[in-house]
Amino acid sequence: MELVSSIKDVKKLSNNSISIWGIQVSKYSKNIENIYKILSINEQAKANNFKNKNHARASVLARGALRILLGAYENSTPEELNFSKTKDGKPFLPNSRINFNISHSSDWIILAFCKNHSIGVDLEAIRDIDFLRISKRYFNQEEQIFLINSEDPKRLFFDLWSRKEAIIKAKGKRLLTEIKKTNISFVNNKIPLKCKIDDWFVYSVKAGSHYSAALAVNAEIDHHPCYDFRSLQWQD
Repeated sequence: MELVSSIKDVKKLSNNSISIWGIQVSKYSKNIENIYKILSINEQAKANNFKNKNHARASVLARGALRILLGAYENSTPEELNFSKTKDGKPFLPNSRINFNISHSSDWIILAFCKNHSIGVDLEAIRDIDFLRISKRYFNQEEQIFLINSEDPKRLFFDLWSRKEAIIKAKGKRLLTEIKKTNISFVNNKIPLKCKIDDWFVYSVKAGSHYSAALAVNAEIDHHPCYDFRSLQWQD
């Protein structure tokens, strides 16, 4: 990931790129209380309701980073941003051309931002679950066959799932009502790093050996640089 040291150095968004920011929750060493202070009353209440301290910390970091970065892109004060939600619950910033999406899994949070396009991002920690049983319920027959015959079926399951969920989040739809309808294509018996599914361009995002990540956008983009939020000095 690229490092950005000052909020003044955050690059403005262009129409043909997406900016992705990553936060490793356990490694964020700055004063999280300062981030908590910029949250809305409802965001603070949500964080306070978590009994697990790590979950509360992740909630504060996710919403706080969203405010800080949107503030930089919009040239606004983070505290003054007021969000709305679609009928299916996808948050957005009224009267803004900037769209965003957030995903959190295990110890990492990723945030994606773009201009003038709909976007969805998903991050999945590759973990031990009964993925074959889940695939029988939510994947189509071709996907299930590839999964069974794969040399690394667990990895393939999460690669498929992250792409499906990224598309669904970009649409602003609910996961369980859409996932059976969302099918991922294979090329030469592999999932391509970039592909087009209906109206959506789907891109793999490098996330290391322990995670799978993908983003979906309704336009072809040139690049999607990744930045480390941990290095960002956002206060004067």
